[in-house]
Amino acid sequence: MSRKSLTGFVDTNKPQTTPDYVSRWQFYERGKSNKSYVIEFWQKEGVMRLAYGPTEAPERTECVVIASMNDVQEQEDRRRKKGYQSVSASQADIDSAAKKLNTAALPATVDNNPQHHSLAIKPAVMDLVKLVFSANQTKVNSFLTKKVDSLSLEAINKGRSLLVQASHIFKSNPTDSRIIDLSEEYFMHIPTQLPRFKNRPIIDEAVKIFTDFVEQEDRLNQLEAALATLQYSNTQNNYRYDPVIAHYMSLGITIDVFEPGQDNYDLVIEKFSNTMAVSGRKEAKIIKAYMVTIPNERANFVNTYQNWENAYPKVNPNVVHLFHGTARHNVQHILKTGLIVPKTAANGRRLGDGIYFGPTSVRSLYYTDYVNDKRSQLPYLMFVNQVILGKGYEVTGLYSGSQPPKGYHSVFAPTTNSGRGGEHVVFQTSQQTARILLMLEPN
Repeated sequence: MSRKSLTGFVDTNKPQTTPDYVSRWQFYERGKSNKSYVIEFWQKEGVMRLAYGPTEAPERTECVVIASMNDVQEQEDRRRKKGYQSVSASQADIDSAAKKLNTAALPATVDNNPQHHSLAIKPAVMDLVKLVFSANQTKVNSFLTKKVDSLSLEAINKGRSLLVQASHIFKSNPTDSRIIDLSEEYFMHIPTQLPRFKNRPIIDEAVKIFTDFVEQEDRLNQLEAALATLQYSNTQNNYRYDPVIAHYMSLGITIDVFEPGQDNYDLVIEKFSNTMAVSGRKEAKIIKAYMVTIPNERANFVNTYQNWENAYPKVNPNVVHLFHGTARHNVQHILKTGLIVPKTAANGRRLGDGIYFGPTSVRSLYYTDYVNDKRSQLPYLMFVNQVILGKGYEVTGLYSGSQPPKGYHSVFAPTTNSGRGGEHVVFQTSQQTARILLMLEPN
């Protein structure tokens, strides 16, 4: 390839190491890609490589020049102004099982190497990332008495172990004295703001906070997500110039805007709209929709689907789209790990210790911030998941347990007193996978 200088830059040699950043662009005309443009940047050496040409020979011409990150961003701005579109650096093959499930086409795997990703994350995705990470940080700051970087994953796991142990004791005997000892040890590992009297925690109040097992388990998930982001940022110094990119990359997933014309778009939007009305009034509407692929979760789901016929030859897998509403501060952890089955044996779960979904969007809306945080005017978030229900066990009252009855694969209550629709519960994480994330506002 030939090398030529750009005005204001000094021609140089390309480093032999892998570039720190890669940004890829294509120009479309009449619906086809006619031109390709690749920008590579080595931060330590301060060198930028530009490669461009027709799509069939995208690196026919190249320039290797001394440059800075500002120069990289300037080149990207020029591509945008000239009508180029950012494209992913690598496109994984679409999983054949996903095609059978008639899902939106998304990569089955995710390349989490920072140097392989474009810097040009779509603005709408950046907005979502900012919202989710800000919510998690605000929540953590509201209860933690120390900085996140003073914690360790070992401390969080120890706290989780203590919480699980206490939840089982509490379920049998809420007044067991061992719960006080476990709460004191828990707060030693998870430094939490507690009600105090003369500089000493009020034991009864501390135990009350500790035994809100659902809340404490959520907090541990939030801390785990915050710590993972911090550790990622510390090892990826290249991304410190833009924390939003670091936050997105730390998730190890793919997020893209979900738009009209894409597979299942009409199905998802129509189902949301048709199941949002209560007493004839639709309580929320969609601002923006996103496609989400959480690699490990997706792989486990596809594996379960592929093996279903062998495991249950006479049972239809019954794959459906269901809604899952949650608070904003929980979404960062969900995007990082996928939905998880609760580890604590908590009271108040009317259909057992599993993952809950609503067949109606209005049912799931009441698990978002819609009820408790209307003053902030921030959007609410709701997932649309694919769920393998298999043979469902119908419950008219309460169901207690961490597994469905023998011969069944999920539990459901067809109606609730609220009139907002029933609920489905699965007890294996591999029976569900996040596909769409909806950003909502009041209607």
